[in-house]
Amino acid sequence: PALYLGGSFTLAGNTVAAGIVKWDGQKFAALGTGSGRQVLSMVVDGDSLLVGGGGTSAALRRWQGGAWTTVGPTITGNSQINVIRVAADGIYAGVRQGAASGLIVLRNGVWEPVGGGVTGEVRALEQIGDRWIAGGAITHVGGAAGIDVNSIAQWDGTQWSALGAGLDGTVYAIAIRDNEIYAGGNFESSEGRAVTCVGRFDGTRWQEVGRGLEGPVFSLTQIDGNLVATGAFTQSADTAIDHLAKFEGGDWKPIVNGVNGEIWTVAQFSGKLHAGGTFTGAEGKSVLRVAAVSNGHWSGLSTGADGAISGMTKFNDQLIVSGSFSHIDGVAVRRMAAFNGNGWSQFGSDTRFSANCFFNLDGQLLAGGAFSVPGGPSGAARFNGTTWDAMGVLEGNVKGFHVNGGQLYAYGYGLLRQAPGGTPTYGLAKWDGTSWINGFPGANRTVSVNGLANFNGRLYMSGESGGTLVGVYDLSGAEPVAVSALLGTGSQAILVFNGSMYAAGGTRMMAWNGTAASTIQTSQIQVNQSVVEKFVVHAGQIYAIGWFPNGSSPVATTVLRIVDGPLNGKTAIAAAVGSFQPTTTGQSYGSRLYVGGSFKFTGGSATASNSSAFLASLACRCLADFNNDTVLDNFDYLDYVQQFAAGSVTADINTDGAVDFFDYLDFVDAFTQGC
Repeated sequence: PALYLGGSFTLAGNTVAAGIVKWDGQKFAALGTGSGRQVLSMVVDGDSLLVGGGGTSAALRRWQGGAWTTVGPTITGNSQINVIRVAADGIYAGVRQGAASGLIVLRNGVWEPVGGGVTGEVRALEQIGDRWIAGGAITHVGGAAGIDVNSIAQWDGTQWSALGAGLDGTVYAIAIRDNEIYAGGNFESSEGRAVTCVGRFDGTRWQEVGRGLEGPVFSLTQIDGNLVATGAFTQSADTAIDHLAKFEGGDWKPIVNGVNGEIWTVAQFSGKLHAGGTFTGAEGKSVLRVAAVSNGHWSGLSTGADGAISGMTKFNDQLIVSGSFSHIDGVAVRRMAAFNGNGWSQFGSDTRFSANCFFNLDGQLLAGGAFSVPGGPSGAARFNGTTWDAMGVLEGNVKGFHVNGGQLYAYGYGLLRQAPGGTPTYGLAKWDGTSWINGFPGANRTVSVNGLANFNGRLYMSGESGGTLVGVYDLSGAEPVAVSALLGTGSQAILVFNGSMYAAGGTRMMAWNGTAASTIQTSQIQVNQSVVEKFVVHAGQIYAIGWFPNGSSPVATTVLRIVDGPLNGKTAIAAAVGSFQPTTTGQSYGSRLYVGGSFKFTGGSATASNSSAFLASLACRCLADFNNDTVLDNFDYLDYVQQFAAGSVTADINTDGAVDFFDYLDFVDAFTQGC
């Protein structure tokens, strides 16, 4: 079971989808590369989906068995297929072709006009018994020997006839209910009698349904025994109705109010009524163009989280996230949630704190943050399979954990006090098996440590202001020693990747091989404005996440991909953008990079984006373009084989931490499919 949505979009949630997408109740999935046109109509035909659209040379397309095929000849010129219906004698379509419009049927591989043709654009089509009811902006049916009609007519297989006097405006929707014909559209009367935007044909003339709807009706559907209308209306007589109404008890009633724009279509799926249209909000919440109604309230599809994301990791084949949220994608999950690739669920029964970081220590999951739970953990916690147990006491804000030489470290801001009752001054602590103690060698220390890394057999840290250690330091000796080659990088993020140690701050980003440092070229890093929160490895490449403003625009890039290919050198390019708030945490999971933070949308701009608040996933690059030169050729294959043979981390395509034959198979599969 699935819900299919079509239109002119390029993103559904965070899924790239060219005009058409499938929703299974938890996530969106693209249908191949899309139908190739804006989607205006679709209908199920057996085990396939027929899709019609618009553009130059419109075509009827079929999605079946995971592939697209074209059905029948294309319709030349600037054309569009407005509506599709399948019958025993062929496939019927209401079309517009340049200035000519009409109703056509596909038989024996050839499109032909129905009953001599229709003058005007057909927007709606339904079958009742052996008759076809066609509606739209039509004025004549049957060709030269035919008849004039007002917006709606019927074809019985032999001849056309009018439905009473017709309607005085465009018909957008037709529904058959209790063997009667209903029409919705932008009309006001029939034969001088009021028929306001929705009417019922009694066999002789058109009657108003209830007290009408004051605004165009775009769809009519039967749901749970009621006639449901959607459109641009906002009331029926003296009853306020926001674009979605049901006919019950002889009058129109609101199903739920609060949507701020037109609704074009509805469908019932998975126990909920789903609506699509031009709206961007409902009940004060961001729901971009598609939303569901449940228990009398609106909710978005794939909306991300309702609170900031602070920590993220992989554990037991699941993606674990933590933050200040209470729901993710509409699922109730308080502060900690698990994603299994299909849907979200609560992680752990103890939800009294949010974590900034996680760490997998020999199969045990640790969590750190700025929490102090009465009778529970403070700063650090260990998951026992059900709940969280205290793990010593850490103050301030734990930013991460690290192991060096079998020793577990915690780092962050103000974790330990120099003396009982004093101010917390240690940003680095180590676990002695029972409690946390100072982790700095010698007398030099700093309040804040942002990262730890093992490189060439030595332990390095990145620190910031608030103490004596500001920058990148070697902690392996009796006293910390500054890495002079990385001075000026600030002190925010540090990571070892593919034989180099990467460091970044607010001014620049560099890579150090232990002897010499090279600057990573980027136009995104701005002095005193950019913030690199951390580095993340995904699909054999390194990404910087944070906040990188470009010029005076309030929209900032939040994810940079660092290209380290043989043709491009070391360059950081934009991989994703977000709002005027940073991305703070990230994790590679499956084929996607998941990021979380305090951003409110992802996309090109606040007005044009398809929002996913606080949590987003990115398919950031084409895996087959291994050398990052934007051309898919044999050099990509040769470069991958070379890196695979060397056991390089860049060959870890499936990001499971091991370079093995499964990575090779995944790359070959990606290379075969192309970009």
